Amino acid sequence: MAFIHTFHVFDVAPDSDKFRDKNVVRANLQNFFLQYINDNDITSSRLVWINGATTPFINPAPAPNDTVVFLSLFNRGFKQPQLSILAGGTLADTPTTALGVTQLGLPRGGFAEVFWDRCVNHDEITSSLFHEACHLRSGMGKEMHEWKSGFGGRGISVLKEKGSSNKLPSYDDLQFYTDAVKKPVSIQRNRAPTTP
Repeated sequence: MAFIHTFHVFDVAPDSDKFRDKNVVRANLQNFFLQYINDNDITSSRLVWINGATTPFINPAPAPNDTVVFLSLFNRGFKQPQLSILAGGTLADTPTTALGVTQLGLPRGGFAEVFWDRCVNHDEITSSLFHEACHLRSGMGKEMHEWKSGFGGRGISVLKEKGSSNKLPSYDDLQFYTDAVKKPVSIQRNRAPTTP
């Protein structure tokens, strides 16, 4: 049965600045990434941007084929852990330059987060949101960075370990995400975590 895929960005990051414009991020994510996530099973894909400062949770709750990625700060202030820590994860194996992190296998399901203050511009934010969504939806960790499609062509771009430096996705990136979205996920987070 065909479905509409929704990519939720739960935004608890600061306001836009001249290098990191959230309107540009929204437009790029929809126009260069999500508009190509469709086939016989997925009728269309859309972006829903949730302002965490005014909306405490996603309503209605995400569907099994949806995606939720949190946009937040790595440096949240004195003794304020990252959201992924509050979600029950760890940053022990995360490189100090990572623009985001996805925690898989947590008790309440996976958790994907992009760090606003580590991204230098809106292109890095856009690519990082898509990259972490691919980790979350596929259930793949570091092995995703080396994924080969078997189709030939230029291979993955945004999915690579340093994929955020690529402004646009490759065909293989888009196909990887399209295939991952078709696998339902039973638990989706609909609010920012406050306790582990």
